[in-house]
Amino acid sequence: MGLLSEALIDEIREHNDIVNVISEFVDLKKRGKNFVGLCPFHVEKTPSFTVNPDAQLFYCFGCGVGGNVFNFLMKYHGINFYEAVKTLAEKAGIQIETEKNFIPAKKDHRELDVLYKINHLAAKFYHAILTNHKLGAEGRLYLKRRGYNENTIRQFMLGFAPDEWDSLCSFLLKKGFTERELIDAGVAQKSRLGRLIDRFRNRLMFPIWDYRGRIIGFGGRVLDKEEPKYLNSPETVIFHKGKILYGIHAAIPEIRKNNFVIVFEGYTDVLTAQQNGIGNVVASLGTAFTEEHGKLLRRYTRNVVIAYDADTAGMAATFRGMEILIQCGCKVSVVDLPEGNDPDEYIRKQGREAFLDLVKRKTLSLVEYKLRKVCKEYDINSISGRISAANEIIPVLAKISSKVEQDAYINLVSKKLFISPEAIKEEILTYTKNLQKNGINYDKLEKNKYTREKGSMPVLPKFNGPENMLVSFVVFNPEFIEIVDKELGIESFSESYMQEILSIIKKKWDEGVKISPSVLYDKLSLESSRHFLTELFFKENLPPCDNIDELMLYINSVKRLRINKQIEEKQALLAEAKKNNDSQLEKKCLIEIKNLLKIREEQKKISPIERGD
Repeated sequence: MGLLSEALIDEIREHNDIVNVISEFVDLKKRGKNFVGLCPFHVEKTPSFTVNPDAQLFYCFGCGVGGNVFNFLMKYHGINFYEAVKTLAEKAGIQIETEKNFIPAKKDHRELDVLYKINHLAAKFYHAILTNHKLGAEGRLYLKRRGYNENTIRQFMLGFAPDEWDSLCSFLLKKGFTERELIDAGVAQKSRLGRLIDRFRNRLMFPIWDYRGRIIGFGGRVLDKEEPKYLNSPETVIFHKGKILYGIHAAIPEIRKNNFVIVFEGYTDVLTAQQNGIGNVVASLGTAFTEEHGKLLRRYTRNVVIAYDADTAGMAATFRGMEILIQCGCKVSVVDLPEGNDPDEYIRKQGREAFLDLVKRKTLSLVEYKLRKVCKEYDINSISGRISAANEIIPVLAKISSKVEQDAYINLVSKKLFISPEAIKEEILTYTKNLQKNGINYDKLEKNKYTREKGSMPVLPKFNGPENMLVSFVVFNPEFIEIVDKELGIESFSESYMQEILSIIKKKWDEGVKISPSVLYDKLSLESSRHFLTELFFKENLPPCDNIDELMLYINSVKRLRINKQIEEKQALLAEAKKNNDSQLEKKCLIEIKNLLKIREEQKKISPIERGD
């Protein structure tokens, strides 16, 4: 039976008001714009289960369970999504047993098998070219130079896509597959002239398996340096890059056996490790690590070691990955690779035992890694450099729940940055107070996702900060995203949850879609983002978020706050210049401060919102 179409699901949802459905199982009482009742999913005496009729969502402030009308039935009855949809369709008198109510054949379960089969046959085709055909000679030479043996090539079914326009397409069409199926499987595409051609040409091919051992896509490494180095399969029904870890199918037994996993950045890191007898390894198909990756790893272990490249991009990706994994409830550390090395190179040159010794003896915690990173970015021999470094490390320290652990790291940072422990503690306290004023402690919130006890109460964000208010404006009025992005830039927002929410809205807006809050909720990967939206959906006294003049006030307020920060940094630099009798730097700082003050005064005339109230 095929998967239900989005149109049918939307129709069923529209005919089943969430308040009416849940009222059959929970005694709901009107409270403001919402309805409340005793949660059916945990024992409580005071109602914390809340239903929002406008957003068509429910949320329990006691146990954290939430979702839409389908999610409620799934949770309440312990049924799957299809059964929930079928139940509500019958309730609404909607017939679903007709072909028009299903997604096109490509998403039918039987057709999914076709996509898997196409990818498997494509892998066999590429593998045969690499191992047995003259067209694969260049690929064989490359692998030989990199030291990969026949067992590795066979185990991971490495292949080569010949430098021809349609050799794979011709092969698969002769097997009886259609052009549409080849495109849907991600192995073919249409040329500008409308001709069916191979997606991959003149590339070393890395088949990508899912955790169940099915080939779902490919990564192709170019041997012609004029082309992009790597090309992955496009997003398909069976291939989603943000949910896949390369090598997971081969690594699961070793991960369970060793109770930890090593996360690499690329294909060759995994291949080299596996060839050298290190089996509990996976790669994130590039530097972007997602919460879905974290959830996948957490099925098999809570202990994760990150071993990304020891360059600037690798350091940034490592820090993001560590934060995501911690949010997923994992215990995370990072391998301290020598600068300029990647795992592939290190294992090949130093060997298995040397690398495992690094994993065992030279790993860093999140704080240690962040401290090392900021010490490289800033000149800690200068006052301004130490201030900048401290400003970046304070949020990391503030998120440590154990006071003993926090105190140990405060002393470490103190010695490294030549700042007293008392001053660092004071800054942590100030940061925490500001967080409580303008939002929430998101790390504790992320942790609560996996450790929250029934009946405990998660703290949700408040909206008295100008950045939070701007995000709220855009959530309810997606058309404002263009103004906010142009005036401030999405990447400049201070919190990752803000960036994620705005980025998704911008992407959909660019596609011509005005995304609703409830749809946006489903697309978010960070739990902190979902909780931010939950506060939006269930907040009783949220200020109006639809006036463009108010929007511009908040934009100018954010600009002023950022200017104030720049002024503080320049004043610190000026003080240092005076101390060192550096008249040239002193003059430069004075000019820059004067210009910033002038800009601030101009903004002040525009925006009365000065404190983020």
